[in-house]
Amino acid sequence: MLAAAGLAVLVVAAPAAAEDSVWHGRLLCDAVEGFTTRPLDVPFEVTVRRGLARYARPVLSAQSARTGVWERGEGRIGPDGAVVLEGGAGGRGFFFTARYEGRLGPEGTADLIGWQEWESDGRRFRRACRATLTRSGG
Repeated sequence: MLAAAGLAVLVVAAPAAAEDSVWHGRLLCDAVEGFTTRPLDVPFEVTVRRGLARYARPVLSAQSARTGVWERGEGRIGPDGAVVLEGGAGGRGFFFTARYEGRLGPEGTADLIGWQEWESDGRRFRRACRATLTRSGG
C-alpha cells in the first residue's frame, strides 16, 4: 500500500511539459536588411514524446515564398520544463543552424527565444527569433 502511494505521488509530480504533447504557435524572426523582404512569421510545431521535444517549420525564400524545405530540430525537456531546441536546414544555395530556448510551461504556454545563423549565396548573417506556443494535447 505504501509503495503504491509513493508511485502515485511520483506520477502526479511529473512536469506537464515532459508529458507526450503537441505545441502549436508561430515563429517570428527579424528581417535581414538587404536580404529578406520582411520579418519571418511562420507556423511552428513542437512534439514532445518521452521527454524529447522535436520541432518543424517551413523554410521560406528571401521573398517569403515556400521552398519545400523544412527546418527540423530537437532537445530534451528538463524537470522544470526547460528546453533547448537545436536544428537547422539546408537547400539549394543556403544552409543554417538554429537554437531556441525557453520553458514549456505547466499552464500550457511557452515562449522560446533564440537565433538562426545563415549562409546563403556566400553571405553570412544571424537573426534573432522568438516562438510563442500553446499546448494542444497529445
